[in-house]
Amino acid sequence: ATAAALVACSPVVVFESLVVMADVPAAAFWISALAVAWQRTGVSTLGAGVLSGIAILIRPNLLPLAVFPWLLAVCRVPDARVAGARTAIFALGSVPAALVIAFINQRIHGSAFTSGYGDLGTAFALQHAALNLRLYSGWWLESQGITGLLFVFALWSLWMWFFCRFYVGPDEMAVITAKTGKPLAEGQINHWQLISLLI
Repeated sequence: ATAAALVACSPVVVFESLVVMADVPAAAFWISALAVAWQRTGVSTLGAGVLSGIAILIRPNLLPLAVFPWLLAVCRVPDARVAGARTAIFALGSVPAALVIAFINQRIHGSAFTSGYGDLGTAFALQHAALNLRLYSGWWLESQGITGLLFVFALWSLWMWFFCRFYVGPDEMAVITAKTGKPLAEGQINHWQLISLLI
């Protein structure tokens, strides 16, 4: 409820509610995809894929965001086989939407990668990456304020919790090391730096 209230009070959402645009419904479907993917079951993975597909149909330029519900669906699964199955299930729900958009673009604009916005190649050229990152970061912090900083912290916390942890059994020990410089001769360990010892 608190998160919903914060989103409803967000300056961006309030502004977009005054002008009929696709951003708010697209954001709603992306958030729904994340919430469903969090369940980490086969059915929820399919649902997350379908919701991502609907979001892609609304705003095709945001297709790369599909990586986030996919990551939630496959993180911390028992093995690679299950992760592969979840990936296929997610693709089953989301890829058809991307193919529909590609088909429409092909029929109307003559190319699957050309939309009503024009050639996407120039819009997403790497030469604009640094400028776009600087401008977008500034605009995002100006519009979101402290909420934006909390979001960044939440993303960092999720990354650390799901991707930077590993289990050490009660009768086991893990030693994490990092090495810099030239490769050592076999048997030499004097230049290794001990980062952490977990018992």
